[in-house]
Amino acid sequence: ADKLQAANDDVTRLITQQDAVLAGRADPGSEDMQRWNEVKAAWGAIVANKPGSVAEVIRRHTELRQKILDYRDYIASNSDLVLDADPVTYFIIDATVMQIPNYESYVTEMRSHAASVGAAGKSTMADVEAITRSKVLAGGALDQIESDIRHAAEGGAAGSALRAGAEQSLTQVRGAFDAFSKYVQENVTSGAISDPLDSVLQNASQLTAAISSFHDSMQQAVEAQLQHNLTALRATRNRMVLLLSLSVALGIGFMGVFIGTTV
Repeated sequence: ADKLQAANDDVTRLITQQDAVLAGRADPGSEDMQRWNEVKAAWGAIVANKPGSVAEVIRRHTELRQKILDYRDYIASNSDLVLDADPVTYFIIDATVMQIPNYESYVTEMRSHAASVGAAGKSTMADVEAITRSKVLAGGALDQIESDIRHAAEGGAAGSALRAGAEQSLTQVRGAFDAFSKYVQENVTSGAISDPLDSVLQNASQLTAAISSFHDSMQQAVEAQLQHNLTALRATRNRMVLLLSLSVALGIGFMGVFIGTTV
């Protein structure tokens, strides 16, 4: 309960920060505000009413993740952040703004479906298909992050300086992902009886620690790389930084909310 409340408090704080950034800078009727309000509404639906089933929890969290990613895509495309001509900046931004949140979303789907199986005590073919799909997409996002880091290093000194630490952190992220994938295959979906929910969640906890540290370090690298040439986009970048922070907090908090609303 304490961890869940702490996660909820973090999200509330980040939402308040984002509201402050947009206050006075965006027309209340603008698409910017409309998309942000959709994110807040999706989060509000989760915390306002306790759902009646695990399926409802997954549905609400899926809607929230999609609203966040839609908002992320809108900001990135309208600010031209993902079209930077500098190769180091381009590949670091793609890794941090696009691929890491994608990985977080896919791996959250994977552990949500695994937790659902744990709560039910057995898996169906639909469960196996959903977990496999999320696993493949998460693995693809990790491959793209690795490629972005390599290309950034080839693009200049700043990318080379980033590479060693980023690849080491990414190795930890991939190790945690591979370990959880193996656990799910051997103990959740392969037998007639799944491990219970508590065991699934305990094994999933290794995912959040690894990706949170990696995401924070990559976000700092993006801010440092953009500092010298994006003064004109400062407001947009601030929105992006807060959005990424919100994505991290929600990614970490999803399972806490999941536990609190289903157990």
